[in-house]
Amino acid sequence: MKVTIFGKLLMGFGAMLLLASFLGWVGLYSLSEVKGRIEKAVHKYAQLQSYVKQIRDGLLEARGSEKDFLIKGERKYVDQVRERIGKIKEGCRKLSALGFEGRTWEIAAFADEYYKGFLQVADRMEEKLELARRLRRKGASLEDRLGEVGDRKLLLDLLSVRRYGEDFLLYNDVDAIARLQEAISALKADIERAPIGGPSKAEVIANLDDYWRMFSRVIVLGAGIERLRGVYSDAARSIEAMVEEIMAEGRELADETLEGTERTFERSHRTTLMLLLTSLGVGIVLAFFLSRSFSKPVVDLTAAATKVAGGDLDQKVKVRSRDEIGELGRAFNRMVEDLKQRVEEMAVLHDVALMTTSTLELSEVLNRLRHQIGRVLDVSTFYLALYDEESDELRFELCFDKGKRIERPPRKLSEEKGLSGYVMETKQPLLVGDVLEELESLPVKPVIHGEPSRSWLGVPLVVKDRAIGVLTIQSYEPYAFDERDEQLLSTIAGQAAIAIENARLYEETRRFAQELERKVEERTEELVRANKELEDFTYIVSHDLKAPLVNIQGFSKRLETVCNRVVQELKEIYPEVDGGDLKERLGGLIDEMEKKVPQSLDFIFKGVERMSSMVEDLLHLSRLSTRPVPRTDVDISELVQEVLGTMQYQIESRGIEVKLGQLPVVYCEGSRIKEVFSNLISNAIMYIGEDNPSPRIEIGYRDEGDYHLFLVRDNGIGIDKEDQEKIFRIFTRLGEAKAEGHGMGLAFVKKIVQRHGGRIWVESEKGKGSTFYFTVSKHLEEVV
Repeated sequence: MKVTIFGKLLMGFGAMLLLASFLGWVGLYSLSEVKGRIEKAVHKYAQLQSYVKQIRDGLLEARGSEKDFLIKGERKYVDQVRERIGKIKEGCRKLSALGFEGRTWEIAAFADEYYKGFLQVADRMEEKLELARRLRRKGASLEDRLGEVGDRKLLLDLLSVRRYGEDFLLYNDVDAIARLQEAISALKADIERAPIGGPSKAEVIANLDDYWRMFSRVIVLGAGIERLRGVYSDAARSIEAMVEEIMAEGRELADETLEGTERTFERSHRTTLMLLLTSLGVGIVLAFFLSRSFSKPVVDLTAAATKVAGGDLDQKVKVRSRDEIGELGRAFNRMVEDLKQRVEEMAVLHDVALMTTSTLELSEVLNRLRHQIGRVLDVSTFYLALYDEESDELRFELCFDKGKRIERPPRKLSEEKGLSGYVMETKQPLLVGDVLEELESLPVKPVIHGEPSRSWLGVPLVVKDRAIGVLTIQSYEPYAFDERDEQLLSTIAGQAAIAIENARLYEETRRFAQELERKVEERTEELVRANKELEDFTYIVSHDLKAPLVNIQGFSKRLETVCNRVVQELKEIYPEVDGGDLKERLGGLIDEMEKKVPQSLDFIFKGVERMSSMVEDLLHLSRLSTRPVPRTDVDISELVQEVLGTMQYQIESRGIEVKLGQLPVVYCEGSRIKEVFSNLISNAIMYIGEDNPSPRIEIGYRDEGDYHLFLVRDNGIGIDKEDQEKIFRIFTRLGEAKAEGHGMGLAFVKKIVQRHGGRIWVESEKGKGSTFYFTVSKHLEEVV
């Protein structure tokens, strides 16, 4: 049975008991009043943070959509900015209800100013993009015009002009403006010196002037866009500054509440002292003995309350008795602990919100997030997993078990959903008090690794109504978490999801940029190396192969002449030689020289002729890239008829039926395309087969949208599947046919087709013929 202090003194100290009871009631009333004030202040401050977060999130999302529009130019991002501005205004309306009318109206006005400025930028951005497209078309037109002239120096100057223009358009390189102006001046000077007719020269120079005027307009638009961006960016910064001012006002209100609490404690202190002085009149002796049990706990409580009012929330009253004073001390301790927890929760929410702008490193964001959660919740057993939509994997980025960092392999949600997958799917938090007891009633079967936890709390990480991961805390004790923990963790996850998504997007963008830069560098090195090899190859063919062949042929002719003279002189000497072994040997030498020397020289002549032909083919292949051919509109039907006319004898002698379809007029390099058809048709004739009873060749066409598709089909010997890719390589021939050439024809064809923005391939079956397809781009003016 609990014996109170009032019961002990009931018979002898009635008056003092009444006074002490009144003292306790006053103290409790003061503490309840303080607790009520603090809870109201905490609630209002939490609402303030929530509404401020809504405004900050709306502003961050609006800036993100703004950047997306400036990068991609799509109109949907303008609508997204409008929605985010509406979100900011909604947050302002809620803040206004908390008593911040003046500030919130100013924030709404700045939001309207931001949106109006962004709309002006959007309009000018669209104008700039359209002008950039016109500028590129003008550059392409100039390139075609100079291509007709055929002056390589003018084309190189024009390529410099276009490259500097692209440097400014793509990378906003200000230095490119001066370089472009210099390049245009240099090109004009070269045009003046070039042997071009007067009207054509004036026309090209006029087009260059138009190109510069359009480019100048692009510069002006870009400057205007940057100026407007500066204006509405100032509005955004004003919104951020005013939000910080509102937060400062909220903190000042909280400080005023704490000052009021301190004053209340001081009044309670004075009342207590007055009552104690009155109690001295009842009995000085009894007051002496009771003072230690009455006054000291109250003084300790008052001192602790004063320190709490000053901001020191680590104070605790020592409770030594089980009477009313002890209950008062315990109530005070509980109140201080609750207040400390609330303040710590608000600090955590504030720090997590700051992470959205303070760092973009994913690992740092995750570690700092766990640290912040650990200030208010037990995170000794904890994991944070992010979802990869492409692989359908849940990847455990940060895992701890009993305070130690562990690694867990990713798992596919389609194979093992588990509690985390359920939270991701429903986008709702899940609290399990005791996993073992509630195992049968759980919505999904949990995935257990090692020792199973008893308490489980998981919340989804949601960004723009899309679950990107799950955040869980666990405990090996049952019922370790409650609904208040669930609400707190959900609030933290809502803010953390934005920081995590920003970090992920940053890492993806950085990886993409690095990979793109690496590929560009590799491709540039390949092109430089290929061009160098081509130059070296041309040099070798021109000097190191042709010259020796000419020497071999010349010396062989001289050797033939010398040998003929030697044979002739030996024949004249032969009758004068006396009989015997010498005459017989001389006769054998004359016979051998008459038979073998002409045969050997003939072999040398044919080898030199074949090698010269091969060198010419190689030179022809290299000239496909180094010697441009004018591009014009070509009637492919007439072109194919000319090719068939040159092969009429072979077609008639083999009895080949030729079927020619309707062929279009195509913008192309006519002489090159003629080589393509000549090579493919001659191959069809060559490989039609000696014993083919009804040889047939078909030449056709199909329209494939952005491409012209041509085909040459025969019913000849066909090509093995394993040889169908090899035949387009240099020096490759089918081994079963007795055909002339060096196996370079299809290599020529492939290179010509690639120069026309197309590709070539074959479909064939052994013994049933072959069909060669090739395409030519309809946008050849865009193909370099």
